[in-house]
Amino acid sequence: MMKKKRSFFLFLVLLMLFISQETICAWFQKDITVEIDTVMEQKIRELEKELTDAQQIMNINRPNEELLYTRLLLRDPFLFYDIITIQKGSKEGIQINAAIINEQGLVGIVKSTKEHSSEVHLITNQKTNISVKIKENYGLLETNSKKEGWIKNLTKECDIQIGDEVYTSGLTEIPAGILIGKVSDLKEDNLGLVKEVKIDFAADIDHISYVIVYQKEMLP
Repeated sequence: MMKKKRSFFLFLVLLMLFISQETICAWFQKDITVEIDTVMEQKIRELEKELTDAQQIMNINRPNEELLYTRLLLRDPFLFYDIITIQKGSKEGIQINAAIINEQGLVGIVKSTKEHSSEVHLITNQKTNISVKIKENYGLLETNSKKEGWIKNLTKECDIQIGDEVYTSGLTEIPAGILIGKVSDLKEDNLGLVKEVKIDFAADIDHISYVIVYQKEMLP
């Protein structure tokens, strides 16, 4: 009788172990499946966004001007608003001070090149100073530590209003007429004359994938 009880008890224990193992395996399988599905969905969204960005970039056309399409190669998270590296370099004709744009506007300026890559200073980089034009007014765009764009060195009497668009001036190697942003705030002196102009950047610097290298002349 004792042997039968022991056998039955052992059977119950083994059955419970088997059920527990099956249940645990099912739980793990479910968690793994959910995680894989989540990762796949995220990857699909990223690919869809990249395809949309590429299509928007390819739709940019400037007649009689040669544009070079490329994509982001590297972005250091510690220099996220300062520097990016793109997949084209001197062998593809990239020049120092070439403008980097996307479908929204100016993204940055090329500061150094290698054979097949280039380092770009973003417009949110404090070292990036750009000659700009608002209507018929010229000034120098600077970025402060808060990643805000301010135009300084303006002529004393200038007709500038909030909402005015800001473009590259063409007074340097950077081609003229590239949209940089819009005026969002004005600082005036004691006489009521415009002293400094704050702008909101047109390009979304947080999300950069495909860009265009745009310069006055492409190297052969």
